[in-house]
Amino acid sequence: LLLTYSYRSKPFGIRFRLSDDNGKSWSKEGNLADTSRMDMGYPSTVVLKDGSLFTVYYEVGSDKLASLSYIRWQLPEKE
Repeated sequence: LLLTYSYRSKPFGIRFRLSDDNGKSWSKEGNLADTSRMDMGYPSTVVLKDGSLFTVYYEVGSDKLASLSYIRWQLPEKE
């Protein structure tokens, strides 16, 4: 399982965790994006055909305008 979520305490950002046992335990937190914006979140992630991950989330800037941001990424190698 993959969980992506917003972190609304400093340092703000989009984070993720992994579970190999159907949610009984979770990996350490991984960082996808650092942002200076506290008003951001609701990330949604899909797996693309090539196996990479695509996460989209909203951000609201100091001008009060909302925008969509995205990250294309790979799962980290297992230790």
